[in-house]
Amino acid sequence: MWRVLGRYNWIVLGIYGFLADRICKHVVLKGGTYIINEGVSFGFNLGKSTDYIVVIAMFLLLWATLGERKYLWLSFFGALGNVLDRWLYGGVVDYIKMGSFPWFNVADFVIVLGLCLWVMKEIGLLPE
Repeated sequence: MWRVLGRYNWIVLGIYGFLADRICKHVVLKGGTYIINEGVSFGFNLGKSTDYIVVIAMFLLLWATLGERKYLWLSFFGALGNVLDRWLYGGVVDYIKMGSFPWFNVADFVIVLGLCLWVMKEIGLLPE
């Protein structure tokens, strides 16, 4: 399956992740339970500056376009969703809470999934 998904298919999956996150955020903002996270991922607080988030997102975009780093497209589109939240709401809308784990959202999941797949490929756990 991994071999079948080329670079452009990973871009499409990233866009689907972005859209799923936007739809979920729209629903919870209309009446669900959520928090506005002014920190980074999973509640880590580095201040309110979005500059570092934009730099990370742009780095992921550049890195994903060079070579065979197609999995990072997932991380790029997840980061894009969270950057958009920062611009619109002053923080990221987190709406998933599981036990004592910090609040998160679909975009965070997509970011982590992309990074995990990339690391698995780099260490040889996924085929080329």
